[in-house]
Amino acid sequence: MNNISLLFACLLTGLLMAACGQQNNPHPDWSETRTAMEAEGQTILAKSRDALARQDYETARREVSQLRTRCKLAYDARNAGILLLDSIEIADAQSRQPLHFLPVVHNIPEPRRRPTRCRLCKKNSA
Repeated sequence: MNNISLLFACLLTGLLMAACGQQNNPHPDWSETRTAMEAEGQTILAKSRDALARQDYETARREVSQLRTRCKLAYDARNAGILLLDSIEIADAQSRQPLHFLPVVHNIPEPRRRPTRCRLCKKNSA
C-alpha cells in the first residue's frame, strides 16, 4: 500500500510540473527557432522605434530591413515591422514637407473700411 501511494504522489507531482511548464510558454505551437526569432525581432523593432523617436529615419528603415532578413520565421514581428515602416515613411514625408505649404496667418491683409461721409465738410474720409 505504501508503494502505491508513493507512486501516485510521484505521478501527481509529474503531472503538475508538466502542466505548469506549458503555462510559461505563451505559444506552445511555435518551434524553438520561431520563438527565438520572435524575441530577436522584438529587439530589432525596439531599436527601430528608438531611431524613429530620434527622427533618424534611415537607421529605422535599416533596422526593419534587418528584421526581414534575419528573422524570417518571426511573423508577428514582421507584421509589426510593416506597420512601423509605414509610420517611418509618413514621419519622413512630414519632415520633408516644405514650409511654404503651411498657411501663413500673419500676412492676411486687413479688410478695407468703407469710406464714410464727414457731416461737417461733406467729403469722403478714408
